Amino acid sequence: MTDNKLFKPSDAIYFYLSILAGLLIAQQIKIAVAVWMITGCLSLILFFLFRRKSAQYILEQPSKKAARIALLLVLFCMAASRTTFQYSDLKNPFTGFAEINLDEKISVTGIVIRPPEVKTNRTYLRVQADSIHQESEIPIKGTILAILYQADDEISYGDRVRLSGKITLIGTDNLSSYQRYLDSQNVDALMYSPAIERNAQNQGSRFLAGIYKIRKQLLNRVYQLYPAPESALMAGIILGDESKISPDIEEAFQRTGTAHIIAISGANFAVLTWLLLKLSKALFHRWWSPLVTIPLIFLYALITGGKSAILRAAIMCSITIIGMTIGRSKSGVHSLLFSVCLIGIANPKSLLEISLQLSVMATLGILLFKDPVLTRFSYLLKKIRKLPEEARTFLINFLDEMLLISLTAQIFTVWISASAFQQCSMVSLFANFLITPFQSMIMLGGILSVAVSYLFEPLGTLVAGLVWVAPAYTIRVVQLCAGLPDASRFVKLTEKSAWLIIAVILFLWIFRKNIFRWEKEKLIEKGLFLLFLLSVMIWKKALDQNDHRLKIVYSENSESQQIQIQTPFHQKILIASNISNYAAQNLLERRIFDVDTVRAVVFDFSEVWMKDNFLKNIHDMPEIIYLDGVSANQKMDLFHFNLPKISQGFEMKTEDMTLSNPIAYLHHHGWMIGYKKMQLFIPMGITVRQIQKQNREDIIEQTTIILLGKNDNYDDWKNFIQSFTCKEGICNAFPVIVEAVKNQDMEIYSNGNDLWLYDGIAY
Repeated sequence: MTDNKLFKPSDAIYFYLSILAGLLIAQQIKIAVAVWMITGCLSLILFFLFRRKSAQYILEQPSKKAARIALLLVLFCMAASRTTFQYSDLKNPFTGFAEINLDEKISVTGIVIRPPEVKTNRTYLRVQADSIHQESEIPIKGTILAILYQADDEISYGDRVRLSGKITLIGTDNLSSYQRYLDSQNVDALMYSPAIERNAQNQGSRFLAGIYKIRKQLLNRVYQLYPAPESALMAGIILGDESKISPDIEEAFQRTGTAHIIAISGANFAVLTWLLLKLSKALFHRWWSPLVTIPLIFLYALITGGKSAILRAAIMCSITIIGMTIGRSKSGVHSLLFSVCLIGIANPKSLLEISLQLSVMATLGILLFKDPVLTRFSYLLKKIRKLPEEARTFLINFLDEMLLISLTAQIFTVWISASAFQQCSMVSLFANFLITPFQSMIMLGGILSVAVSYLFEPLGTLVAGLVWVAPAYTIRVVQLCAGLPDASRFVKLTEKSAWLIIAVILFLWIFRKNIFRWEKEKLIEKGLFLLFLLSVMIWKKALDQNDHRLKIVYSENSESQQIQIQTPFHQKILIASNISNYAAQNLLERRIFDVDTVRAVVFDFSEVWMKDNFLKNIHDMPEIIYLDGVSANQKMDLFHFNLPKISQGFEMKTEDMTLSNPIAYLHHHGWMIGYKKMQLFIPMGITVRQIQKQNREDIIEQTTIILLGKNDNYDDWKNFIQSFTCKEGICNAFPVIVEAVKNQDMEIYSNGNDLWLYDGIAY
């Protein structure tokens, strides 16, 4: 028999999951707020009806289960309503832009709502717009992120400014990862290199102005106490300012999977929380401790910049403090889900942020796996009878503090990182193992040195000299690990695949007792099956060597586009736009069973500094290298070239194949691939309007196939081709349009006469 309670305390996890499901699903399914609200109200009525009926019984009844499901549906619908309202036109401040010509320059007036974020080669300015000016002035409300390539030191928080330039709206569909990040930060539009004029000062909150002034003074003190580059790392860890970290050091942290070190994170707040709790418990009663500690945590969050990731960490730490105060410190998963629900309700878009996903899944991995793995390791050590008890205790503590946290945190996060950044660090575990123990020293020592320097500056300088060893060691170890061969590998993993893998891991863990009872016969069967698959792969590669067709693989993600060309005699030509340094290096890596030789690469990098770094790190130098439109190495015995710069035109010939760049606009290059009778044109971001502006309609006359990516406008190309090829009722043969399928590589094979298409749509 069971008691008459409808829910148990442990059932709270289902409440949290229902809320999170509603917040997330409503972002993918566009349904009106009224529909969610009506469904939620009907579910609430059903809940009360089933609850009333179930109250008559003590034993478990179908009516009790129905009441539980109805209440979960109520929570789901209410959360979905919250998300839908966030995305609705009622909450869209930029609907007035429908009447504005976005191709022309406009002026925007607003107030700077955060201190300028200064990077190595650009400055980010966040402006709360209140009016726009083109032909007339239109009142408006929304946030604009201005990207300035020449920093203006005079602009500060609270200034009223006027921005003049072209504006780019952040849409709601097919967003890149960067656009999704901006959308989650409630940024509605971008302006690149606008002219800026300050009209007034001190228009913001006096409280925040004071906080930001204190932050600036603290940053100056950190840069005064510590030499570069350690001062930049200290500023990032203590105060969340990453602007002075050099690109090469930042790349080293990214290559080694230790980028979480250089920014304020949950780990930093955990150290701060521990310090504040120790002090508050020594000075105040147990129940006064959270009343003192929590406001200080949020004050520190504001001083460090008040970014959403920082505020999330503050919320999670505050909930942990409350749980410890009321005696609920052990319900880690419940506290984590409760925190995520609060964050999601406050801003549903934040659930799509990579930083939040990494933070939550790292914490979940530690909560689920650390203690069981430690228990298993302890059990194995006990079987070693000759091992002294002191050595056993030392090994257990060493594993617990030095290795297990880093290991278990990456069980889930490695898949999210791989899908988001298209890279996987091979040295992450080793690098984190070496530097993690020193991060608490950096955090506490940095705060102590700054605090002491305000009391007695020479003593603060002495403390900083002692603490300096930790950041210096961290940077040197990371640079050493980043320089190891294959420190970081390029991986191609979609977001859906990453979350599917995580779901499988969770499923296997929850039902592990039933799943891992293998029988010997089944293990043999699986081994034979894997051997069969390996044999098929080897034979496929052997047969591919005799395939003398031209092969073109087109792939794209939210940031870059890539073309891999395999000539009939197994020579590779690689083309990529807006590619990262990691992705470029890994495209050149030779894979197992790979019989093709890379002869030429044409890469346009997403950042200027990446070109030099790429040249330093590649081992097998191709004969032809064009980086950012300029030749880095040429051997004329293999290919024939015209003109030294891609921006002026480019042509490459090999066997019966021709590769040319007939049109370019800014960093976009349209590519023409010719092989006997086939002429394939890939716009790579070139629009119909740019072709018309440059009077290059002759490209269409030469083309037999046009390959469009997911960001190319199919309707524009279709209308342009029809208008160009059909005149006075007579239509000439026009190119076939092929559209790439989202999140899939498209393969094209041709013998010069016939064409084979895989994973694409032909019109």
